[in-house]
Amino acid sequence: MSPEFPRLTPKDAKAALAYTTDLLPLLRPQGTGAPGTVFSKSRSTPTVERSIRPITLTRKNALFAGSDGGAQHWAVIASLIETCKLSAVDPQAYLAHVITQIVQGHPQSRIDELLPWVYARTV
Repeated sequence: MSPEFPRLTPKDAKAALAYTTDLLPLLRPQGTGAPGTVFSKSRSTPTVERSIRPITLTRKNALFAGSDGGAQHWAVIASLIETCKLSAVDPQAYLAHVITQIVQGHPQSRIDELLPWVYARTV
């Protein structure tokens, strides 16, 4: 059984197009590069492609998570690990710290203190 998607009214479609048009300047090429390519002065396309290759490989492996719940848990862990990498944090040290804090009774009301970018400031 396929999910039912809401129908767009002309007003909704116009709003979606306006939103997309507002984002177009962000998609224009930056710096120098071949015409029609997105090129940033700080990161070249091959660098970005190399950084996402492991995500693609692990995504394929996640097909064998065993269940929808297992796949969701895998996605949370994969997101945390990639966020650690982007925040220049060692994922293994971060996860060990977070698990230790949870075992020691860290309150759920202060869960934001356990986010990778907050951990990066304290290390």
